[in-house]
Amino acid sequence: MGAREYNLVLNCDVNTRGHTQWFLFRIRGMEAGVPYRFSIINMTKPDSLFASGMRPLLYSEEVAASEGIGWIRCGDAIAYYMNLIQYAPAPHKKLFASKKTTTAGTQRDGPTASFYYTLTFTVTFPRNDDVCYISQCYPFTYSMQQAMAECLIVEKQSLVVSSAACVAYAHDHRRSSTT
Repeated sequence: MGAREYNLVLNCDVNTRGHTQWFLFRIRGMEAGVPYRFSIINMTKPDSLFASGMRPLLYSEEVAASEGIGWIRCGDAIAYYMNLIQYAPAPHKKLFASKKTTTAGTQRDGPTASFYYTLTFTVTFPRNDDVCYISQCYPFTYSMQQAMAECLIVEKQSLVVSSAACVAYAHDHRRSSTT
């Protein structure tokens, strides 16, 4: 690995059986105008939109503050390929019993080991000693969604209908109706 090359390992996506697809990471103290190579070495999907031309996103704090420019597409020399690092895939739950069913009621499908995939790309940063973020997609938080929904409700009151989808009733188990 060179001075400007980084192998990155992702944590598994939340509520999945070990998938790694989304990423957002921060870089600081870089040198402007020089390419840096990032390789995410534990992707699990056999195909990726990055293999079809998608590019990561870059956010520079200095560019945003001075020029008002937010997230932009970045990255050159983008490649997505199977590497030689193996892992044991998580078991898949099946609806029907099978002779391969374990005591936990799950069935192991496919091979006992799979290979990870690597997403690799270079980024040339616009400013020295900046703080930058690189992301797989435009970040969109729950707070952003709530603010957008509130704006829609205020601006388009005639088009938005708000009502309770269901009502839940709690039963107080401490009181007994048999007394």
